[in-house]
Amino acid sequence: MTDHSATARFRSLVSRRQVFRTAGVAGVAMASGLLITAPASALSDLGVQKALWGLYYYDGLRDGVVGPMTKASIREFQSDRGLVVDGWAGSITQGELVEVVMQVQAYVGAVQDGDYGNVTVSEVKDFQRRWGGLVVDGRAGGLTMSAMGITRVVSGGGGNGGGGEDTSGITVGSWNASISRSKVIDRAMFWVNNKRSYSMSSTSAGPESGKMWRKDCSAFVSMAWGTYHSDNPTGYTTWSLHPSSGYGVTRAITKSELKAGDILLITPAENGKSYGHVGIFEKWANTAKTRWVILEQAYSTGGTARRTIGYPYSPSSNSAKYKPYRYTRITG
Repeated sequence: MTDHSATARFRSLVSRRQVFRTAGVAGVAMASGLLITAPASALSDLGVQKALWGLYYYDGLRDGVVGPMTKASIREFQSDRGLVVDGWAGSITQGELVEVVMQVQAYVGAVQDGDYGNVTVSEVKDFQRRWGGLVVDGRAGGLTMSAMGITRVVSGGGGNGGGGEDTSGITVGSWNASISRSKVIDRAMFWVNNKRSYSMSSTSAGPESGKMWRKDCSAFVSMAWGTYHSDNPTGYTTWSLHPSSGYGVTRAITKSELKAGDILLITPAENGKSYGHVGIFEKWANTAKTRWVILEQAYSTGGTARRTIGYPYSPSSNSAKYKPYRYTRITG
């Protein structure tokens, strides 16, 4: 299923790569012969977040505040694009972001201005609907970019940007298959017993050698469940684990339904911050069901931990906003 006119539009941009790399955003604005609407100045911090969100590197709040999650997303993008990995969106990184966004815009027929705004989101959604088999969210993750024929991870790039492992949708094989509750706990305990430090950008192996997972809370859950999507092969995020994301990973349950292997989750939006959190339910710690044993990968605990806390997530000030969910493929 190919849109040849769209393919020609985005291919005309590929030869401009060196212009972006050497001149940055401002240099592109002065370059002659480029049929684009380039930003007259460098991207704002909000513009950087919008681009990273649109390209499926960032799932936090788009508020223009560059915190740890934004910096980690910048590092992941830089790694995939073969840039210096420093977490700083300087002119070269900004130029690369604009270039990739413009390739997406060119393919879907949107104005090529490097701004991943509402119009671009709408056009990408239209493409995803027409193509079929894609999550219709308006974001150009690995699977969508692959369908467009756009390179996500360049030669020499790090390959953790969610586009290099699978181009056919949900990964097949032993991943994303039915899994028992006891196996979920066993997989989670693999990291608990071999503690991993917390990181939203670096990865570590799970029980299977060769499969790498991000060392953050949502990827820890992904590793325990043995599930990921090709848009982000190092693990789901707290946003994409939520039923409202459209990925179909979880469904909401009640407190009384909680069993080993379920999760308690708060999304970035619910948390009012650029990040959310999620932990795996192991068991109740008392008969009153006011305390429970959590398996989690958290910054506050220095990495992987097994501990007893109050329900839902005490002593967090946002404890009441944590809700229970169940993996759609868990059995028992």
